[in-house]
Amino acid sequence: MQISNFKTIASVLTLFFALIAMPVNAQQAKKAFERMNTIKKVKLLELLDLDEQKSDKFLLLFNKYEKEFHALKEKMDLVMAEMKLLVKSDGNNAKINEKITEMFNLREKFMVMQKEKDDKVRKILDDKQFARYLIFEHEFVHELRRQMFEIHKRKRGDRDRRNKNRDDMPPPPPGDELLNNQETD
Repeated sequence: MQISNFKTIASVLTLFFALIAMPVNAQQAKKAFERMNTIKKVKLLELLDLDEQKSDKFLLLFNKYEKEFHALKEKMDLVMAEMKLLVKSDGNNAKINEKITEMFNLREKFMVMQKEKDDKVRKILDDKQFARYLIFEHEFVHELRRQMFEIHKRKRGDRDRRNKNRDDMPPPPPGDELLNNQETD
């Protein structure tokens, strides 16, 4: 079961990164995120093996909280950006402290929402299904981070290889002033 969960998560994330690798604007990124969420929901429903009634309840709850989490994450991103600007511009400590407090409050709200969501999901699922759900959610986040790290590592490796190839080029032949960028008398 553990290997099957990991394969499911890996396939979801691979597809997710394929989808987000192409977006060039906010609207495309939003669509890619929505597609990833759809794939995540489908994989969760397959994993949980829910009947139609439980599936409907689960999806309503899942969608409601995903929208709320997304809105809260956007607020957190905005507060973090404002905090960065204040720190870079040597803003006064009172304003910085205000943003820190605001971030703490948003994080606390996020945790309360997560607990609330888990409590409601637990009422829909039996113990084994709920355990599968928790495992999937936990592994999904870790696999997402791992895949992002791998993509970053590959991009950095490609850039390093391109730069290395430039450095490995042989010098121009002696006496070829154009290639040596030297002026002649």
